[in-house]
Order: sequence, then C-alpha cells, then structure tokens
Amino acid sequence: MNKELIKHELTSLLKTLSFWLLILCSFLIVFMLVYPLFIDNKDLLTTIFENSSDFTLTALGINVENAFTPVGYYSIIFKFITVLAAVEAAVLATKIITNDSKNIMLYTMPIQRNTIMTSKFIALLICLIITNIVYQITSCVIMFFLADVNFKILLLLNFGLLLLQITFASINMMIASFVKNKRTISIISYVSIIVFYVLSVVEAMIDNIILRYINPFSYFKPTDVLNNGGYNQGFLIASVFIVFYMVNFSYIHNNELEM
Repeated sequence: MNKELIKHELTSLLKTLSFWLLILCSFLIVFMLVYPLFIDNKDLLTTIFENSSDFTLTALGINVENAFTPVGYYSIIFKFITVLAAVEAAVLATKIITNDSKNIMLYTMPIQRNTIMTSKFIALLICLIITNIVYQITSCVIMFFLADVNFKILLLLNFGLLLLQITFASINMMIASFVKNKRTISIISYVSIIVFYVLSVVEAMIDNIILRYINPFSYFKPTDVLNNGGYNQGFLIASVFIVFYMVNFSYIHNNELEM
C-alpha cells in the first residue's frame, strides 16, 4: 500500500464519484417525493398492477401486497438503485485500472505492481464506502420527513448496496485487467450488468437457487432483510468468493505483465 498512490487514484476518481453520487441521490429523492402521489392513487394503481403480467411486476420489483407501504415502495425504487450502483461500480473499477495507460510513469518508479494494485483497490473501496455513506444519510433524511420506517432495516438494506457494488467492482477490475481497449471494457461491463439483471428477473419468477447463486443482483434482496432480518449467509459467502477470486485474478495478470 502506498498513501501517495491512493491519494493519486482518489483524485483521479473524484469527478466520476461526484457525478454518480449526484445521480444516485437525485434518483432516490425524486422518486421518494413521488411517494405521496403514489399513495393518493392507490386504487387506480392497484387495478393496473392486478391487470399486469407477473413478468412485468417482477421486472419492476413490485409486490402488490406491500407496494403501498413505505418499505414496499422503497423496495421498488431500490431495485433500480442497485442497477445504477452496479454501473457506478463498473465505471469506477474500469477507470481506476485503465488509469495505467495515462500514468505509465508509475511503472517506471521503484514500486511493485502488487503495491500499485493494492493502492488502486483501496482507493476504489474508499469511493464505494463514501457512496454508501452519502446514500445512507440521504435515504434516512428523506425517509424521516416522508414516511415512518424502521431505520435499522433501512440501513441494513442500504448496506447490501455496498456489498453489491464491491462484488461488481471486483468483476470489472478483472475484466479491465485482461481487456486493453477501454471501450470494449465498457461494452462488456454494461452487457454483463444487463444480463445479470435479466437473470435476476427470471430467477425471481421461477425461484431457481442455481440462478440466484450465479447472479450478484440476487444476493442482497430486500425481501431477505424484510422477512429474515438479515441477508442469507450463503450468498454473503458467494459474494466474498467472487470478490476474492476476481481481485486475485487481477493481481495474477498484473504480475504476469511484470515478468
């Protein structure tokens, strides 16, 4: 770990981090402000939901039974927040790895590649933690004014967002380590997020445990927290497994470049 390198990487990510913080928090605020209007039109919306297909309701994350409760409505929003958060993690991971091409002088310094990779990973984690802290504060403040919720449950739900981002960030670190073209990396990252999201919808409809284990979007479901008071340990372990091996592959590839 090198403090100067971490500072350097954090500085390079500052604009991107600020942009995504604005996107996430703005999305949350705008759609939570719609909540009173959503409640006022409960009868009309209930009729629409009842006439909608199961696939549509699942894709939108709508559970008709609790959609009009504060947490139920938040769960609908949260499904789309997770997609935005995954994209942010992918963008930050791609940017921090591809920074090498712009700062090749780092590799001419007497610093090992492992030290550089560790500094990059720590800087990435710091950015994701900052994202989660800001998002947690924003969600708690707006919920305080708009709805009566269990803030312990809310904080736990939002913590799953951080775990999801770390998982997707590690996947995209690995992709960015092996693919040189930045545009190609972005395409692969976005396509993978879309595929994982579609799989999460399919998994929710057919309740297939195998699909859930191969899809990070299904690891940290709000329903797990609401029904069981926490996340499933098996999926937490699966997330740790993915992060460990994706980051490890990134280190191995960078060490091979040094040889």
